[in-house]
Amino acid sequence: MLNVKCLMSNVGKLILILFLFPSVSYAIEIPTYIGTEVVVTASRRLELKSLSPWATSVISERDVATSDVLTVPEILESVPGVDMISYGYLGDISSIRIRGSSSQQVLVLVDGQRINSPLFGGANLSTLMMDDVVRIEVVRTPLSVLYGSDAVGGVVNIITRTPSKMGNILFRSSSYNTQKFRWAYGDQNGLLSYFVSINQISSDGFRTNSSFSSFNNDVTLVWDPTNKARISLDSTFFNGDKRVPGSATFPSPNASQKDVRSLIGVAARLKVNDRFGLSGRIYQDYEKNAYNDPDLAAWGLATGYENLTYVRGIELQKNLIIGQNNIIGGIEARQDEGVSSSIGGSRSINNIAIYGQDTYGPVEFGIRGDMHSVSGSSLSPRMGVKQWINPAFAMSLTYATAFRTPNLNELFGYYPPSWAGGLPYAGNTSLQPERGQMVDLGMEFHPCPTIISQLTLFFGETSDLITTSWPLNAAGTAYSPVNIDRSTKQGIELEMEKKISEFSKVAFNGTYQKVVDNSTGLQLDYVPENKANLSVNIGEKDQWLNVAVRYVGERNYTDFLTASRMALPAYALLDVFAGKDFGALGFSFGVENLADTQYFEIADYPMPGRRVSFGLNYDIK
Repeated sequence: MLNVKCLMSNVGKLILILFLFPSVSYAIEIPTYIGTEVVVTASRRLELKSLSPWATSVISERDVATSDVLTVPEILESVPGVDMISYGYLGDISSIRIRGSSSQQVLVLVDGQRINSPLFGGANLSTLMMDDVVRIEVVRTPLSVLYGSDAVGGVVNIITRTPSKMGNILFRSSSYNTQKFRWAYGDQNGLLSYFVSINQISSDGFRTNSSFSSFNNDVTLVWDPTNKARISLDSTFFNGDKRVPGSATFPSPNASQKDVRSLIGVAARLKVNDRFGLSGRIYQDYEKNAYNDPDLAAWGLATGYENLTYVRGIELQKNLIIGQNNIIGGIEARQDEGVSSSIGGSRSINNIAIYGQDTYGPVEFGIRGDMHSVSGSSLSPRMGVKQWINPAFAMSLTYATAFRTPNLNELFGYYPPSWAGGLPYAGNTSLQPERGQMVDLGMEFHPCPTIISQLTLFFGETSDLITTSWPLNAAGTAYSPVNIDRSTKQGIELEMEKKISEFSKVAFNGTYQKVVDNSTGLQLDYVPENKANLSVNIGEKDQWLNVAVRYVGERNYTDFLTASRMALPAYALLDVFAGKDFGALGFSFGVENLADTQYFEIADYPMPGRRVSFGLNYDIK
């Protein structure tokens, strides 16, 4: 359990260091800014996207409004360098990979607050609905310098709605008897602003035993006594009840799972003047997963399990401008706790970190030090530069490092000898963090004010990979994870956008990536070499038509049962969405997977076919 005395002692020392040395500075509460030109995630401060050297993609508020999808994974599939791994439709496990990294190597944030699982490392995005999402930023480069562990492949920051004067009722009906109801209301009343939403989704599913229902509630309170001080409370509650169909070969027609998630955070921000600011946050993320499959009793196995996880933390940050130096610095203390029979009850790991970054003209340099209670210390430097050669052409060069500490299951997990030659699986507390580094060379070209094109070449490697083949431990008594693997990656990302009008654009992006397991010389499992996205968004503020085409190339994988190399075929999907507002009343219509393509994102787990939806939206004045 957390040693509070030790933790507070170290936090006190870090606070002293932070505020005695003004060259280390801050801004933790990541605000919401509308417009694709402004980003906050890559440097943990507000900056123009055109000046940031870090490979960043933005799904804007307009993109969110015209996509009309239900879940976050569906909209992330359009981002270059991003691969989604989904086991089906609503409620089924869905994870993200960036530039061929594993899902455990991608850090997912909601309004700057991490949601990765302490037990298994990755973030299950299937519980993240698009209900109150207004913007998403994806940074496709190692980012441990600002966020610590899990950011080897990059960071996804999902930014939700802030309080404003509004009211909204929505009803949406789509294929598989999928129904969505939403009520939201917000107001700004003097010093206090608030936003409340209630969201309900239910679906029969497209396979046997794949029904899903969820309740989601978001609450935000903001107290803003002056334009220089601000305190906010953010709370999200999710309750999901889903059926678990299993694979097509080994179905589980009676399995079910209940998921509960609660995120709460209190943030404060103080702007002393135009050159100095302070901010901080205290937060907790609680998640419960309860699985049950009565058919397992026939095999003499336990019919269910329950996992609880807690992520608790405190962050402090300082922003300081001295001359041409824009400096941030901060400290972070976090505890990851898991409660599960698979790790022997309750286990926790603690991490304390201090970081700083300086921006001087076109150059950014940062460094972070982490102290992990099991894996020891990690140092994460990075440097980037972006220079506009002329008003139409810019070049950037970045080098960044990152790490991933072993999760609780890798450290402490235990599974009985019911498989793999009669030997148990046992965690390994001697595991070292996975470590990654990457170099990006970028070029940005604006042949005219309405056209933006970007080309990024990336080269990287990840060492000390924790193997997933579970070799025997040194004593030969159990299968245990070890640090033996290494991978290299290289690729090209192309992005082009033609703005037709204020609300209309044509966008294209394409990715080529070669991500190789050095021990075998083969492309990593389920990583496509080629993928591309094309979208045409036409309309005005109150009406729109969005046509999107997504192509994903062939993906190879090693079959678990036969150990032979297999391939999932390439696929292309066509989605069409349209909407029209008549004053306070709005209508939307969509067809996803218009051609009814049969495809897989993971072997033996089919994805849904054509889905037609109709929505009715009413704004309360």
